[in-house]
Amino acid sequence: MKKGMDRRKFVAGTAAAGAFAVIGCNNSPASLSMQDETVGTEAVPDLAVAKGGDIEKLIRASVDAMGGMGAFVEAGQSVGILINILGAIPAAHTKPETVRTVAAMCREAGASKVTMMDWREMSRWEQNRMIEVANDPEIVFDHVDLEKPELWRAVDVPRGKVLKQTRIFNALWEHDVFIMLPIFKHHSGAAFTGALKLYMGTTHRHDNRGKFHASRELQQCIADLNTVVRPPDLIIMDAFEVLVGSGPVGPGPTSSPGFVVAGRDRVAMDTYCAPVQNINPAESIQIKGAYEHGVGEMDLAKLKIKEFDVA
Repeated sequence: MKKGMDRRKFVAGTAAAGAFAVIGCNNSPASLSMQDETVGTEAVPDLAVAKGGDIEKLIRASVDAMGGMGAFVEAGQSVGILINILGAIPAAHTKPETVRTVAAMCREAGASKVTMMDWREMSRWEQNRMIEVANDPEIVFDHVDLEKPELWRAVDVPRGKVLKQTRIFNALWEHDVFIMLPIFKHHSGAAFTGALKLYMGTTHRHDNRGKFHASRELQQCIADLNTVVRPPDLIIMDAFEVLVGSGPVGPGPTSSPGFVVAGRDRVAMDTYCAPVQNINPAESIQIKGAYEHGVGEMDLAKLKIKEFDVA
């Protein structure tokens, strides 16, 4: 996809007020920038930020601003979806209505199959209503078996500063289109969970707990992991209602920034949402580490960000 560049000020949502405040990053140019495509007469933004409606409307509006689901999913294609399943309260996990809305949009675009991928124990799915989505006849649930080595691949991490090897489920590469549905919530070990950290949900339990969570350098491990995973075709970030303490599982304090962000760039997405968790992106090892690896752009002044209200 051909890409260009547009420079502008960055405006982000704060957790306390649910309003937008100016922040800035002064880093060297990275590889990702605005797409030279158009929706009508407008260039497609790098990030589309919708606020002011219910979450289903915000999801549809943010993706429409990126060219619509048809810009990502073609007729007959299969779609794999990665969600955040941890947490019992809505502010701590990807909402069932989010998955259903995105799955419906994919089918409207002509997708032949929509599949959720995960390996975690079923009790996680039962405690937060996500089991209803797993049982939805319109959505395939690929519950990856931890005990079947043929479903996993050992992956070397050549550029890893801390993480040198891990195991990732094959399902990540088995669909034509890959969509991530993170929620931007608090995490006691990594400061936050967003698009970058969501990829830990593709790694094997033993690596997840041993090489990642047991490490004092969890955030750098996350940045390293992002150098070897399949890049997303689309990310839809929930910053509508989020856990801001006692994460990742909760229960804990919550905030309602009230917006949804769509885009492709994991680093830009997490950078934009950082104020929701009172995080300075320039001081985040997770964000800065991924940026230094060339995963994405954290200088949002270099990107086109479209922010709008949904009636």
